[in-house]
Amino acid sequence: MAHSFRHHDPNQAYLLPPSPQDWLPTDHLAYFVRDVVSTLDMSVILASYSSDGRGAAAYSPSMMLSVIFYGWLRDVYSCRKLARLCREDLGARVLVGAEQPDFRSLNRFRLVHGNAMDDLYLQSVLLCSKAGMVTMTDMAVDGTRISSYGSKGRNIRYGRIEAEEERHRAFLREAKARADAADAEEDSLFGPDEAGPALKEEVASREKRLELLGKAKAAMDADAKERAAANRKRWDETPPKERPHTKRPDPETATPEDTDQYNPVDPESRVQYSCQSGFIQGYNGQVAVDADSQVIVACDLTNSPTDVGLLPQMLDQVEKNLGSKPERVLADSGYYSAKNVEDVRGRNMTPLIPPVLKKSERAAEPPADLTDDEVVELSAKNWMRYMLAQPSMKVIFGKRRTSVETVFGQIKGSPGNPGHRRFLRLTLEKCRQDWFLICCLHNLSKYRGFKTA
Repeated sequence: MAHSFRHHDPNQAYLLPPSPQDWLPTDHLAYFVRDVVSTLDMSVILASYSSDGRGAAAYSPSMMLSVIFYGWLRDVYSCRKLARLCREDLGARVLVGAEQPDFRSLNRFRLVHGNAMDDLYLQSVLLCSKAGMVTMTDMAVDGTRISSYGSKGRNIRYGRIEAEEERHRAFLREAKARADAADAEEDSLFGPDEAGPALKEEVASREKRLELLGKAKAAMDADAKERAAANRKRWDETPPKERPHTKRPDPETATPEDTDQYNPVDPESRVQYSCQSGFIQGYNGQVAVDADSQVIVACDLTNSPTDVGLLPQMLDQVEKNLGSKPERVLADSGYYSAKNVEDVRGRNMTPLIPPVLKKSERAAEPPADLTDDEVVELSAKNWMRYMLAQPSMKVIFGKRRTSVETVFGQIKGSPGNPGHRRFLRLTLEKCRQDWFLICCLHNLSKYRGFKTA
């Protein structure tokens, strides 16, 4: 008995051209991106286009932004891969219609409108807030380290620069002597008008290396003076009893440490410590997250290897973005300092930041069963230990792990589902633009889940 199959002919022509939208389900990501982009205020982007009618017509900004949103939400970050999506992916084809922007146009759009990313991020925060997703009861702050485009293996240590410079100069002197000897020998054979031996590629590369070492040394010297100036300002603002037992920093005499490093690929990146990857070359991505909805209400990107000095600016940004304050601020011990605790309390918020304890303090039990007057008299460290010892506060502080750390896991993905783990552009400014876009799309994905729940 013959088998019965449904007729299949992929080469069969359609009587009428089909609509690609008929091939996508109604809840497809492309439709969500299209609807969200249509609600965004594009005035910051549109302001950069000329209005006099001269020049060739540009691609629609909403279309270009839709392609970038759609690709990044699917973990596609390369402009070449985004351009391929516009040709091969049905969802992207629905967004672009008859247009097919090339990768140069997509990359140029990102470069020209990179400064608009912080405005788009702010709109995503307000969108989630108006939907009722942001409670601002508990806010968790944390940072994650993301690799830069420059590798740590390319770093140049300050303590080795002089030895490296002398090694390259010695090679160049020896190469010049060999070239002069060969030139004199050829002059005696062929005459002084004949061309001498060409400079070898290795000699040229050594000269470039010497130039790079000089540039690295100058950059690290300037960076050391900037750090000393910042440390002196901090020293002057610190009460005398709380100052470290060191001399007052002097920017004029400051020099880099021998262990200071310079990355020639991305000089603004720094060596960061990541709990998952150890020491990496990269940046420090900061976020403040509503602990109940996992919406990022403030974000920033710096090259600071530590978090302790970044808490005040994150709190300032939260108040600026939402016009309100959270009741409690949750952060890990990397943000603890007596100044940060007092700053949060001065803003009428309750800080829950575990202090860094010395070995002699770890065995001691935190203060308990104190009267209100005794609590007021506690130091910042003991007050913080007392608050975190309360059972109710222990439960609240546990929300930090299930909120902000979960957000980082969703952004960076997993081995089987990789997310954004490395910046593909150079300089702090451009990587910061990408970080704002990543946080914006995270909020939009949360908004989509909230609307479809």
